[in-house]
Amino acid sequence: MFALIEANQATHIAIHIPHDGADKSLPALAAMLEQNAVFIRSDYSETIKVEPNMTIHLKDTVEISGRETEVAIVVPASRQTLGDDFVLATSEAYISNKKTLEQRDEKISKLTSEVAFLKASLERLQATLDESKEEAAQ
Repeated sequence: MFALIEANQATHIAIHIPHDGADKSLPALAAMLEQNAVFIRSDYSETIKVEPNMTIHLKDTVEISGRETEVAIVVPASRQTLGDDFVLATSEAYISNKKTLEQRDEKISKLTSEVAFLKASLERLQATLDESKEEAAQ
């Protein structure tokens, strides 16, 4: 699954991290961007992967400097934070999920075979019942 953000030619993305839970949110966001994100610049003549620069500003506003202006941007605050039960995913978690998915696939295969066997048995019983009804009718 991918989340694709069309930046519409934006050169910066500012994300407000609430002070509550920042000790977990910031490392999780940084890890996600470092390990899972690919930054792409696409225009009419080319599509290329670009390496971003990421900094963390520990203040309530972000100053963005342009060629001629400097603008202070206030990002709306959100109360959405990671809960105390949040844990960064580790490779062990993915391996555990892989094992669980393999077990699920095995169970699905077994149940599919059982359903096919029961369906064949039901068809044989229905045929036997039909034959008995024909014999009884004669």
